[in-house]
Amino acid sequence: MGKKEVIIAEKPSAARKIAQALKSEYNAKLESKKVGKAQYHILKTPDKEIVIVPAVGHIYGLKQKSKSFTYPVFDIEWRPLYEIEKKAYYVKDYLKAIKEAGKNADEIIIATDYDIEGETIAYNILRFALNTTKAKRMKFSTMTANELKKAYKNALPSLIKNLAKAGETRHIIDYYFGINLSRSLMFSMKSAGRFKVMSIGRVQGPALAILAQREEEIKSFKPKPYWKIRALTANNLEAWHQKGNIFDEKEAKEIYNKVKSSKKGKISEVKITQRKIMPPHPFNLTDLQTEAYALFKITPKETQDIAQYLYENALISYPRTSSQKYPTSIPLKSILVKIGEIKEYKDKVQQLINETKGKLVPHNGKKDDEAHPAIYPTGETPKNLTKKQLQIYDLIVKRFLATLSKPAIKEALHATLLINQEPFKIEGSRIIEKGWMSYYEPYLKIEDTMPQGLKEGAELDIKKIELLQKETKPPNRYSPAGIIKELEKRKLGTKATRAVVIENLYNRGYITGKKAIEVTDLGMKVYNIMKEHMPEIISETMTRNLEEKLEKIEKEKANPQDILEEAKNRITSTINKIKPQEKEIGKVLLEAHDKDAKKRSYAGKCPKCGADLVIRTSKNKKKFIGCSNYPDCDYTMPLPQYGYFEILTEETCEKCKNPILFLKNKKIKGCVNPQCENSWYKKIKSN
Repeated sequence: MGKKEVIIAEKPSAARKIAQALKSEYNAKLESKKVGKAQYHILKTPDKEIVIVPAVGHIYGLKQKSKSFTYPVFDIEWRPLYEIEKKAYYVKDYLKAIKEAGKNADEIIIATDYDIEGETIAYNILRFALNTTKAKRMKFSTMTANELKKAYKNALPSLIKNLAKAGETRHIIDYYFGINLSRSLMFSMKSAGRFKVMSIGRVQGPALAILAQREEEIKSFKPKPYWKIRALTANNLEAWHQKGNIFDEKEAKEIYNKVKSSKKGKISEVKITQRKIMPPHPFNLTDLQTEAYALFKITPKETQDIAQYLYENALISYPRTSSQKYPTSIPLKSILVKIGEIKEYKDKVQQLINETKGKLVPHNGKKDDEAHPAIYPTGETPKNLTKKQLQIYDLIVKRFLATLSKPAIKEALHATLLINQEPFKIEGSRIIEKGWMSYYEPYLKIEDTMPQGLKEGAELDIKKIELLQKETKPPNRYSPAGIIKELEKRKLGTKATRAVVIENLYNRGYITGKKAIEVTDLGMKVYNIMKEHMPEIISETMTRNLEEKLEKIEKEKANPQDILEEAKNRITSTINKIKPQEKEIGKVLLEAHDKDAKKRSYAGKCPKCGADLVIRTSKNKKKFIGCSNYPDCDYTMPLPQYGYFEILTEETCEKCKNPILFLKNKKIKGCVNPQCENSWYKKIKSN
């Protein structure tokens, strides 16, 4: 037997893909070996043995060296993840498998995702599990067999160590900020009399600040009245006075009084223009998250997870990218032909090939990413996808087709209707050439609002003229996708971490709301405390500055140790300001925590005595709804003892007016009252 090569993949699914690709390349026998729940693959060729072994994402994590529960904390080290998190027990088998597979290796090849996290995962495995940092590097953007074979044959000579160093530094800095700031909040609450788990982080702070500042804008907003004047013609055309929003009531009434009795209007001008609407840019991760939320209300975190699944199953390219460009190296035509073999896309692909005559020129955007191109489908046929997975896949395919098509052409009409010499605007538009829009259906609305038969000099009968009073509206709350886009715009966090940051704010009870994010009382108190006592922690400038320095490490233009020392100094300075005020801060946090807890546990009004119903936990750890007037009132209702449920107090049962319980794992909504014919309990039984 010749030399032994060991390939380290990021996940079991990736290891299987690589093993299958190399099996077809060498036409060799493939064996698999189990180590507990972990499995690795062995390929024997005439001149070498290739062992493909998976990690399960991060095998190592950061942990405090000492057991003292104090702060500030800087004595940390990398340890196997199962020593840090109980739920990561399965990592032990994978670490054993890596050590076993890596024994006596003549050559190691890294095949984790080609990004900062993938390089960090690989770097830690090499130095801690295999006692080396010497390895080749496979670089690929899809899990297709052809690209994996090519990446194997053209492996880079070494690990991208500057990327690994940047990843390690980012993890350490995030740990420094996370553990120390979180402990400052927890110690404050403990000083005030009660211990509660709290957390805040380096990017969580500025993200919470953005949301809280929008909350303050909304609450302090004072609406201003304004007026609009609308005319309706006999043929139901709508015309608005040219001044638009009129903030002077006297002026608005003068115009209205001048035209209100008019029965005729005359078209003084008709202007018809045409313009090109360019195709959309290829998807990067943020654009995909934004579009998926707008169309399907799939959260950014879920979209990211689904896209990762599609990538691991070779259906799309690597999703955690900032790029809006397809480089010339991507075989657009062969991908298009493969997509055309999928029944659902056959006709559209043929239409596109005929339209472009085979000359495929994508409408690339400006944003780029050195590691990976924009997201594109590989052309592999999807199998057994869930509804949401299929929605995201279909969106990516249709976006790909649209980017390769020609512009749409829109025709717009702008007409002026004079009513007693006052100018009113009539506007409308239509698409006269669909272009790329025909490939992106049904993910955009094409409306024809073009008025017909309008000519200069024509008279129109006026049916009604109205003076409408309105008020200015406060700014909208951010949606989950909107805040991700805002974080990207402000260069806070990374493409891979932004959705996780927002998810953490939800999990800690700092924000709520599925469509419009609202900051809770607790979230506002945490923000106000940070604003008063540690403003530099929620400073976008500080966070952005650290991000820029981490990027410099990637380009070997900064020393990791210098950046870590700077982070330590910032944290120590902040902690020194907080410690003398722990009790005062803790009282504020406890008050807000209790207020939010009361809101979350509220379950409507007691039908027996009228007091509040609240969620309680019995001595044997069972949850139930009970009256807050206990022991004077003993009214109770059962709750599910499994799965995640939520009491929707803003919704009430149409039968008995009780709140609605939403059992998420079963996707069942029903009345909290088990006696009601609409109850969640009866719905579960009927299923």
